[in-house]
Amino acid sequence: MPWSGSSPNQTFSRTDGTRTGSTTWAQADAADIGILSADHDTHDQDLAAAISATLKKDGGNKATANINWGGFKIVSLGTPTADTDAATKAYADGKAAGAATSAKTAGYTVTASNDRVLFLCDTTGGAFTLALPAAASAGNGFEIAVKKTDSSANAITIDADGSETIDGAGTVAVSSRYDIAAIRCDGSGWHVVAGTSALQATLASLAGLSLVQGDILYATAADTLVKLAKGTAAQALVMNEGATAPEWVDPSSGVFSESFESAEQTITLGGALTIAHGLASVPTMINTFLVCKTAEHGYSIGDEISFAPDEIRRWISIIPDSTNLVCRYGNIIANIIRATDGASVSEQPHLSGPC
Repeated sequence: MPWSGSSPNQTFSRTDGTRTGSTTWAQADAADIGILSADHDTHDQDLAAAISATLKKDGGNKATANINWGGFKIVSLGTPTADTDAATKAYADGKAAGAATSAKTAGYTVTASNDRVLFLCDTTGGAFTLALPAAASAGNGFEIAVKKTDSSANAITIDADGSETIDGAGTVAVSSRYDIAAIRCDGSGWHVVAGTSALQATLASLAGLSLVQGDILYATAADTLVKLAKGTAAQALVMNEGATAPEWVDPSSGVFSESFESAEQTITLGGALTIAHGLASVPTMINTFLVCKTAEHGYSIGDEISFAPDEIRRWISIIPDSTNLVCRYGNIIANIIRATDGASVSEQPHLSGPC
């Protein structure tokens, strides 16, 4: 065998099958051994086997196992292009340190050498397009970022090559100042991997707001926030009449957009009346009160008694529509709680009540 020892410290020595080492033929001569074809075949085959176990510098064969370089370097490598290529220190340092920037004011065709470049685009002079290279030539992992730096309404269009797409679309637009889109190639198409369009617009709407504790933010558009300053103590938060924004209201003015209070109505057992409310919609909450007209049972003239819904149903029904309150009084005597001692008393309807 031409090679002996254990990896990675094997050594080579030649043999003719009987004698071994760098003096194989001298040993045969000293032993008066003639030239024998068998010895030469063994020796030459030993050399052939050793040569077959080496790597050709023109790439004609390949390694069959991992190679230990013994602490030495592989020098003068080319720039990697495939995923399995070795990388030079300069290439790795460039990737780790980050990419360059490139300012653009007009259309540009991106090349494979623009990997990890941030394009700072000024569209003051007009909208323009950055054309991407073919995904196959850019390669898996190729990435660029595009940022709009001016405040004009002109957009930057990122255009995929031919029928290739960016997240399923042929183009991506970067439209607002300081918007950014990062585009990465997978070898056959393109993907947006980061972007700030919606976020930037939202942040821009917040930039001019001065907030204090208790303020409320609400949206006036999909990406625009505005401030509703905090209200005062005991105010209620309601939706405005147009249902477009929240607002604070004082409870004393009511938390409804519209309200109606009738004049006092005289109660007649078994009677009915129709009260026009003028709200142009069906009321959603109705309250009734009894107003004391004669001082008795601990009540003074003008005192009001509010009735809960289940109590109301015992002596009056109210049917609301968008125009009127149609009221029907029952033919039973109303029960009220005496103010002096809490006892229940039946009272003839010489009371009146607003609705």
